[in-house]
Amino acid sequence: MTELFHHYLRKTFPDTIFLPTFGNNDVEYHYNYPTLSSDINTLYSFTGDLFFNQNPDFSSTELLELDSTFMTGGYYVVKVDGIIFISLNTLMFD
Repeated sequence: MTELFHHYLRKTFPDTIFLPTFGNNDVEYHYNYPTLSSDINTLYSFTGDLFFNQNPDFSSTELLELDSTFMTGGYYVVKVDGIIFISLNTLMFD
């Protein structure tokens, strides 16, 4: 499914880099951050695989401090063509 999704994004927006982030409905209970550390670890490892390992856009970017930020807080910093982008996990603000 992920490959098909990326195929259609590439077809529709061929020159765009996609930087995924968490949304309010990306967890089991909408708008509620997981409370158990096992649930948090599962969430971050599963989505980390989808975001970074299965996303072809990350082959042309420089991930900065990924392990220390994404796996503990669900956010990451990436550098694209000299510009730094921060993908925040806004579930933590709720």
